[in-house]
Order: sequence, then structure tokens, then C-alpha cells
Amino acid sequence: REALAAGLSIDVGVQNILFVDIVKSTELYGREGNSRAFSLVREFFEKSHTIALSHRGAIVKTIGDAVLLAFREPLDALRGAIEFMSLFDGKYGEVPIRTRASVNRGPCLAVNLNSAIDYFGQPVNVAAKLQAYADAGGIAVAEDFMREPSVTGYLAGKGFNFDREKTAYVRGAGSVTYWLIKPRFRGRS
Repeated sequence: REALAAGLSIDVGVQNILFVDIVKSTELYGREGNSRAFSLVREFFEKSHTIALSHRGAIVKTIGDAVLLAFREPLDALRGAIEFMSLFDGKYGEVPIRTRASVNRGPCLAVNLNSAIDYFGQPVNVAAKLQAYADAGGIAVAEDFMREPSVTGYLAGKGFNFDREKTAYVRGAGSVTYWLIKPRFRGRS
């Protein structure tokens, strides 16, 4: 019910940023047609809202067929990312889409633009760019996020396998260290 004055930014502290993107959405529109593809994307956005709420997060905005979410706790963001990979594996009922994700954490700014709050800062930029390094069903995890004890403890406890650390060049941020996680789900490799 309240909004910041236009152009006013505030420090919202350390946030856990999750980007989730539909893989091969251009092909989806070509294969399914505009109306059906948009219906599938809309279902993705509706499920995104449910996932955000169930993991104590919030949707900040949608960008084309991607969604930007923020979470106070790193483990909530990781569990949310894993749920996206499980739900959108290309076999979910009538929503045959696959997703990929990236997560990062760090200090962000909230800015009121056009009567909506948006997040800005290097953690957001890096998370957005790391998404390109994950394939369908994968999660690119930035080093700052991976350093969180709750994250590493959870991954070790669940027996997740992940690639050795990698380095990506992110324009404006330089070399960024990340890991790729590809969750395995019951009955699937």
C-alpha cells in the first residue's frame, strides 16, 4: 500500500537473487503457436508466484519469459530454484517447458520506477548474466551464494553432484566464479 517517491532508492541489504528462464521459448512459440505458447508462459508465471510464496520469496519482475525473484534467506532461494527445475522439466502435465536458473547474493537497491519497486545492483546483474551458463534443468550458482554455510550444508546433505568451479566473464563484473548444479529427481537421472 505504500510506495517510495519516484527516483528514490533505498538499500534493502543483502538479498538472495534468483533468475529463472524458460529454455528455448522461441521454439516453443514456433511449435505451439502464439496463443498456446503464451498460455504456457502464463502458467509458468502463475506457478512462479506459488513457488515464491512457498519459499518466503517475492517476484520482483518478469522479463520476457524469465522471472526475477528475491529471498531473504539463501536456502529459501536454493529450494525455490530446485522446485522450478523439478516442476518445469518438460514433463509437467500440460506445461511442456523446461527452465534454467541462476542464483547470487549480495547488497541490492530497491528503486521505485513507474510505480513498481525494482531491484538493482551487481548481485542482480551477475545473476542475470550467469543464467546463460546453465542448461535446461541446471542452476548456475555464484560464488558469493555458494559460500553460504546453509547452502553448502544443504547440497552436501542431499548428495547433489555439481561440476567443479568454473569461471565466466561477465561484462561489467569481470571474471565470476560459479558452479553448475543439476538436481536429480526420483525416477530420473
